Amino acid sequence: MFEWISLFDSLTEKEKKNLALFCQERVLEDWEILFQEDNEAVAMYFLKNWLLKVYKTNLDWETVLWYIKPGDVVWEMPFFESDDFHKLRSASVKALEKSVVVVILFVSVKELGDIHPDVYTKIIAIIKERREQNLKNQK
Repeated sequence: MFEWISLFDSLTEKEKKNLALFCQERVLEDWEILFQEDNEAVAMYFLKNWLLKVYKTNLDWETVLWYIKPGDVVWEMPFFESDDFHKLRSASVKALEKSVVVVILFVSVKELGDIHPDVYTKIIAIIKERREQNLKNQK
């Protein structure tokens, strides 16, 4: 299930199988919203194919922050910023065409970080990069 997700390359086959128990694939139709800004964040997503748009809504228009391409991770920064269980999404994500994502609940990500701090560190680096890009796009 994770062969195409480079973030998990350091995991053994057994670890990948264990993680897969917490995952499921979800199909998004054209223009379907995966989640909206201010929704509670309970999972992270990996885009398996096609294209997603990350955006913020300002009154009547959308500001595109970036696009998610196959193999990219879609999650929210609050997962890694505090231990608060009521984390809210900071942006919305929508499928631009029929897309498939792999869904992983945050509790599984946290367990992975406890067992494999190197993978968790990689996730933090990607979050930092996305935050910087987000700030640039908002100016």
